[in-house]
This record gives sequence, C-alpha cells and structure tokens, in this order.
Amino acid sequence: MRRARRVVKQTLNLPVLNLNGNDYQGAERAYRQNLRGLLHEGYQKYKHGFYQLFSPTGFLVIASADHA
Repeated sequence: MRRARRVVKQTLNLPVLNLNGNDYQGAERAYRQNLRGLLHEGYQKYKHGFYQLFSPTGFLVIASADHA
C-alpha cells in the first residue's frame, strides 16, 4: 500500500494562495476551514493561470479551466 507523502518544500515556482511565510499550520487550517473561499479567491486572482494551495498532504497545483 502506498502512503501519501507530505511535501513541505515548494517544488514549483507558482504563487501559493494560503501560505504566509513558513506558517504551514496556518495554511492547513485555512485549507480545512475555508477551501471553497480559497478556490474562489484563486479563481478571481489567477483565472487564466495556475496557483497552489498548501493542504494537509502537501502542495496542490490548481489549473484554470483554460488549461483543462
């Protein structure tokens, strides 16, 4: 069985919407409590590009519908 790996180091040079400095716990809390709001904010700021969110399992890359 494969386990999810937590990636704490940012591997892509894309903006991370919910990470301020090195506050990974705060970013996880924001992800758990306000994912819908973060996705909406990301859409408003980067509607034609890419951005990242820090989740409890590591960095997630979000692509706009233009790149689907």
